[in-house]
Amino acid sequence: MVENGIKIKIEEIGSIKHASFNIKDLTGILGLPNTGKGYVLRSIYWFFQLLDDKRYQEIKSMIRKNVLPDEVAKFEVTNMNKSIEEEIKNIVSEHVKASTHDNITLYNQEIELNYKLKSDGIMNIIKSVFKKTLTDYVNTGKLGAIKVNGKNINTLIKEAISESPEGVKVYAEQDKRNVFTYFLARTGNPEEYYKISRALRKYPLKVNPENVKFNFSEKGISANFNLKLIADKNESNQIIFGEPYITGRNPMLVYHDFPYTSIFISEMTSRIVDYLIDFYLTNLKSAILDISGLSSVKFIPYGRNIIVQLFNNSAGDIYGPMEALDVLSNLKNAPFSTYFKWLNAGKSSLKDLDDDIKRFFEVIMRGNIENDKNSGELKYRYSKDSSISLNLSSAMVEEITGIMLPVISSDANDLIIIEEPEAQLHITTQIIMGIFLIYISRKMNIKIIFSTHSDTMAFVIQHIITNNIKESEIIELVKKIYKEEIPKDSFRALAKRPEDELVFYYIDKGNSQEVSENNMKNNIPGITDVIDDLFNWAFNSLKNDGDKN
Repeated sequence: MVENGIKIKIEEIGSIKHASFNIKDLTGILGLPNTGKGYVLRSIYWFFQLLDDKRYQEIKSMIRKNVLPDEVAKFEVTNMNKSIEEEIKNIVSEHVKASTHDNITLYNQEIELNYKLKSDGIMNIIKSVFKKTLTDYVNTGKLGAIKVNGKNINTLIKEAISESPEGVKVYAEQDKRNVFTYFLARTGNPEEYYKISRALRKYPLKVNPENVKFNFSEKGISANFNLKLIADKNESNQIIFGEPYITGRNPMLVYHDFPYTSIFISEMTSRIVDYLIDFYLTNLKSAILDISGLSSVKFIPYGRNIIVQLFNNSAGDIYGPMEALDVLSNLKNAPFSTYFKWLNAGKSSLKDLDDDIKRFFEVIMRGNIENDKNSGELKYRYSKDSSISLNLSSAMVEEITGIMLPVISSDANDLIIIEEPEAQLHITTQIIMGIFLIYISRKMNIKIIFSTHSDTMAFVIQHIITNNIKESEIIELVKKIYKEEIPKDSFRALAKRPEDELVFYYIDKGNSQEVSENNMKNNIPGITDVIDDLFNWAFNSLKNDGDKN
């Protein structure tokens, strides 16, 4: 981790006026309902979202959809024969007449494209996407409202874009995205058109840019390639009649004219734009990594058990076939789409699950989760010979599974953000969830930020960590809860007792305050005082009734 840890400041977001957090191994966010705990978690995730590998691709796609090539780079073509289209047509005619059978190059010309970068254009597009996602999550587009170790996303974007994409990018020969099967444009002579088309089916031609090199410098970008027309007998019968075809992509619409050079220029420009987006987003991601020391981030939202059921009904097909999955994945106020993907990643990780972790889950769930090879669905095995669909198990099993799957696909130094991990759980399982969060943080060396309304879970976490409770004592507690024997070494990671860092924060009237260790022992803000108010009210009502009698 970075030397001074992770310090987060959030200002003027939703109900949050000013909140500051020093992120520890376990960071709990307390507070009454509707005080801003969700805003805090979503704001933190939003800042780190590029560290979520699944979200990175979504952000990249959003930026790409908003980019027009001329907003990023202005190009000019040099060293190109302007009569190239006519030359190719003549060569094709000669090729058809000769019925060439060999793999030979019929045409070869070097082309150079020079681009001048427009850094402000791509910077504004990246900013607009981050503003949109922040608005989707917390209803504000202020990029400076969230700071990590003194820096906001606005500043980091500017720094990332200020770097020049220097170096040389050479595209491998096996990359076939720019290979075209030759398409003959329709002419005014149908008989001639079909004659040549039939010949091209039998003796196909490929238009192929070879030796593609992109040179990046402070001045801009140049793309160099040799445009070749190749007779390739191995491509026989692969041509799509009446349509040009780009290998690896959807067939293009029928053109009355097919200017190969302009298509290639467009393709090269698109490739350069893709590279620039990758370059700048990678720079931005690296900056976030540098200031935080994190390796990745995941967001686990509330409402897990119904989401897990929908995911399981889809039998692993993340975005279908159920319409409900599509709807949930597109909800803007929570990152559900990546949650589905991490559920799937965790499902794939079940077969390689660490023995200690597997043993731990078997104890706390009194069974285990397995992936049915035939149906593709998750099942809960509650005995050696008996299992049921996860959807028919208890809320406890589904809730723990909904946290378990993203977590087991994590690595050291990951940040896991969990909304109300105790949701829908009986008080006994709230105790188990507290033990689970400590165990998984220690075992996998990850950081966890969670919001909670459970005084029970908060007390368990605080008591075990601050008092260095032994593994044997924790097993004794679980034995009392479950009323059954617990195998030794069930919680092996808890026995290590590292120097955990634990902190709780309380959100009240738009501000955050750290909760001291003594307060956590005696009066958990936003929880214990509510329970006290309830008992005082109940006692006074009984007392008043007694006085009346």
